[in-house]
Amino acid sequence: METPVTSATWPASSPGHAISAFGSILAAQGYVAPQNLTTAEPWLMPELSRCEPWIRDALKGAGLTLDEVREGVKAGWFHLFHTPDGAMVTEWILSPRMRALHVIAAGGSLRAIEELTPKIEDFARMAGASHGGASGRKGWVRWLRRFGYAPPALATVEKAF
Repeated sequence: METPVTSATWPASSPGHAISAFGSILAAQGYVAPQNLTTAEPWLMPELSRCEPWIRDALKGAGLTLDEVREGVKAGWFHLFHTPDGAMVTEWILSPRMRALHVIAAGGSLRAIEELTPKIEDFARMAGASHGGASGRKGWVRWLRRFGYAPPALATVEKAF
């Protein structure tokens, strides 16, 4: 018997668990997902393909490739949120004191991002997140302030090895 999926089981231990939890959370928000799925591919991968130009642009200069995002979505580690004219890809960040939903790519029209942001925040809260954030180009900082986002007090630095 499989372990029931709750917000405490994130990240999902298998693609089946990820699909189950993701579908349950979206269903609670009024979204309808296809039934009896064991992988993300039958219904999500065509949408990801449609959204790839926006995601590819959003990943310029990021630490992930489009192939890695595609595999992450397929496996259930990343989540694709989409509208007809935009998309966002998220991942869970877990620590002993915090569960956060982090946007790793956002692209398409600003109207689409504006429409998706509160839906993603609702999804994160329902899954037990206490924080949300995003990585991207500096121009997003000013635009996301309308939703209450602000740069963290600590600077982020990186170095390639």
